[in-house]
Amino acid sequence: MKRLSVKIIAIALCVCCVLSFAACKKDDPTADDTLKFTDYPFITESVSEYKIVYPQSADTSKSGYKGARELKKYIETATGAVIPMISDAGLTHSDDNKYLSVGKTALLEGAGVELDADKLQSSGLRIKTVGKSIYLAGATEYGTLYAAYEFLNRVFGMETYAADETYIDTGVKTIKLPDMDVTEVPSFNYRIGKYGAYNAEFRDLMRVHSEERFIAPLNGYLYHNSFKALPTATYQADHPDWYSTDGLQLCYNARGNETEYAAMVDTASDVLLSCLQAAPSAMSITFTHEDFDTWCGCAACSASKEKYGVDSATAIGFVNDLAVATNAKLKAAGDTRENIIYWLFAYGPTLKAPVTKTDGVYAPVDDGVDMRENNIGIIYAPILMDYTKPMTHVNNAGYKDVFAQWSAMTDNVYFWGYDTIFSDYFNVHNTFGTIQENLKVAKEYNVVSAMLQGQHDQRAATCFNNFKIYLAAKFEWNLEEKYDDLFNAFFDHYFKDASATMKELFISLTTHCAWFADEYNVYGQGGVVTVKEDYFPKGAINNWLELIDRAYADIAGMKTSDPEGYERAYNHINQESLAFRYMLIQLYGAEYLDSELTEMKTQFRRDCGNLGVTHFREHQTIDGLWSKWNLA
Repeated sequence: MKRLSVKIIAIALCVCCVLSFAACKKDDPTADDTLKFTDYPFITESVSEYKIVYPQSADTSKSGYKGARELKKYIETATGAVIPMISDAGLTHSDDNKYLSVGKTALLEGAGVELDADKLQSSGLRIKTVGKSIYLAGATEYGTLYAAYEFLNRVFGMETYAADETYIDTGVKTIKLPDMDVTEVPSFNYRIGKYGAYNAEFRDLMRVHSEERFIAPLNGYLYHNSFKALPTATYQADHPDWYSTDGLQLCYNARGNETEYAAMVDTASDVLLSCLQAAPSAMSITFTHEDFDTWCGCAACSASKEKYGVDSATAIGFVNDLAVATNAKLKAAGDTRENIIYWLFAYGPTLKAPVTKTDGVYAPVDDGVDMRENNIGIIYAPILMDYTKPMTHVNNAGYKDVFAQWSAMTDNVYFWGYDTIFSDYFNVHNTFGTIQENLKVAKEYNVVSAMLQGQHDQRAATCFNNFKIYLAAKFEWNLEEKYDDLFNAFFDHYFKDASATMKELFISLTTHCAWFADEYNVYGQGGVVTVKEDYFPKGAINNWLELIDRAYADIAGMKTSDPEGYERAYNHINQESLAFRYMLIQLYGAEYLDSELTEMKTQFRRDCGNLGVTHFREHQTIDGLWSKWNLA
């Protein structure tokens, strides 16, 4: 079989799902995973008698129907066989039928294929051969879409590595019907892709989500949104007690004024009611404090901190009351949703939980900070952690302990990790080897949603960030994946004929980063800039740029053998070159003639434009860099 690269085209898609958590597993962990085949013909010389069946009631804009379309599209790509799609109207199961049934069709029940919603939850999938048909479905639309992708992966080797790199075996002219019985549930039921490279199509292929698919935005905002519910311009003049002593946060006690507190809860719950009604599929909503490392210092908040030892207790108490009020208003309005999760932040001033520790076991200080009764969830976002070290490392022991604290408080924990240098996007953040270990820690502590925030406002990132995106998605789906297997697969497909050289470059770079981190005691937090002469000597940078040149030479033969593949591989190599060229200009630009330096900067800007680089740091466009470099 030869390999074909399929360029992915973005399409819009947005569906909400229920949050939950499970380990990535099969029905029988000891089962042989080798693909087996029946004696029945599936495709013979690019011709098939099969039909793809979807539910007559299917919403063509939803993921389940998309699963049927993707199945048709990629089977044709792999085999040349054009398989028609039909609805299940009037169809029943028979062992002699020749169907690929996608989703909860009328055929499914007759075939005896069960979909255990509690087990599969919102992302799990089932694939089962019954007679001459194959059934692909999940308990939700997403599970059904992922069942289609899993079938394509197992039967035709389909795998997505980047937004512009999806591979599938081609030239498969003849193949027997696969004999399959697969149940798969991901390690984290909700996996958020917080990287700018993601569009709707790429997210689906990588089996990750956007936050909006399960969280109802609060007046358009998902995080740091407390002032969006209770804006100062609207309420502060009449309700000054609603705001902290410094005016940067809410006062979650309303300064101890019971009348004002009741009005504050009532007003905020009206806002949450409206937002949840506007997102009828959402099963959660956030009410999170503003992005300042400060808290209210009024007498009531100070007394709470004295009692509980932490500031988070006041937020927990308020959100508990907010959840009760909002749920009552939803019920009165006829909304039948149950177990809505109300998320608050463990971030900055609220990082630590109000717990006691007895015989090594954490528990809430008292019932006043109970979070389970009203389904309060926590978004644990340890922004100051050293992400170049695993959470099990001594540098991060305190953060692992905080994970344990919050898991004692609630069954709904959302891990928000960080995966780039936010103050300079051209800095290498050497977290490749810690992603899996940190997610394993998260799995221990009730995590139902996992997100690593990378360059979320940057589509084309350097410093091997596309490899990070791939690693995060693969580990969030299955924590038992092997790093070396993922490393080899990604580099072989993403850099093609330059794979060996780019592997050498990557290993040299990450080894060097580990060296200077230890040598200079560099703390790998997302605000620590590492482009410094001590860390990156000119000789090392030039050695890496020589490897870049060798990589270009490696792919030269593809110009004629695979022009489209050559163009993508060239761009991928060029994108990685930006980090090293940036270091050279920033650190050693003074060593070049003015004309040479201007040409280096101009070519750098030209390549950034061609590749789609739009930002040089969080929330600051690349134009700011051109201004610093005096490029008109």
